[in-house]
Amino acid sequence: MNKTMIEKKLVNELKQGSESAFNTLFKTYERGLYSFVFSLVKLNGEAEDIVQQTFLKVWLNRTSINSEMNFSTFLFTVAKNTALNNLRRIAVERSYLRDEMWRSVELSRCFTDEKIEYDELLSHIQDALNNVSELKKKIFEMSRRDGMSYSEIGEKMGISKYTVKNHIAETIQLIRKEIENNKHIRNSFSILLLFLFQKNN
Repeated sequence: MNKTMIEKKLVNELKQGSESAFNTLFKTYERGLYSFVFSLVKLNGEAEDIVQQTFLKVWLNRTSINSEMNFSTFLFTVAKNTALNNLRRIAVERSYLRDEMWRSVELSRCFTDEKIEYDELLSHIQDALNNVSELKKKIFEMSRRDGMSYSEIGEKMGISKYTVKNHIAETIQLIRKEIENNKHIRNSFSILLLFLFQKNN
């Protein structure tokens, strides 16, 4: 039985829900698919996520796979579309964050009282950041100041994106407590900033 026939047999077994066939196809294409996705996104962590998302989509939609179609063509098409969608999402999120922060700064410049209150809010946020570890502070600033994604930060810091997410969540909790302990600054600016700080990457 040649390679094409073996693959077609595996795809038919996959369509029937065979985990063994799925695992065989995964091991066959994982490395090549990763290289392809990495060439698109240029980020190790993001490429790994997209490969996992691709195979998850294959499994969830296994019954609709055309077994007469070249499986590798189908697989790489799914990966390409997933990568492009992820890149669009990241671009939109970063653009939104920058735009909202800019609007908040512009609003604060319009009214003297609000400007003073806004500066006080930033001061309290900085006080909270001064009370966290250097690692947490650096990760938070890379995310919120530099607009880096969890995957990008994790790759640069040598940790997983889930560890990055946990560090940011803990830092946000401290910032929230700092602001909640100063009720006179809990106006629209603080609500806006807290909303921005709670955005996920």
